[in-house]
Amino acid sequence: MLVVPPGLPKERLEFLQATARTVLTDPEFVDNANKKKRYVEFVDPETTKKMMLNVISNISPEKKAEVRKVILGK
Repeated sequence: MLVVPPGLPKERLEFLQATARTVLTDPEFVDNANKKKRYVEFVDPETTKKMMLNVISNISPEKKAEVRKVILGK
């Protein structure tokens, strides 16, 4: 999963997404990861966003606060 700060310029986000797609769908990279028993699967940005929104919408306010504290240090 690729996490970026809010307000990241669109062209930078698109560059990062394209780079992640290139790396995570490269057969040699995937094969090497598999040999090291690492799970690699590219999921497109829109699907990833939908999955994360689903997870976030189903957690309690307390858990959201904990996650916010871990991610943002607040």
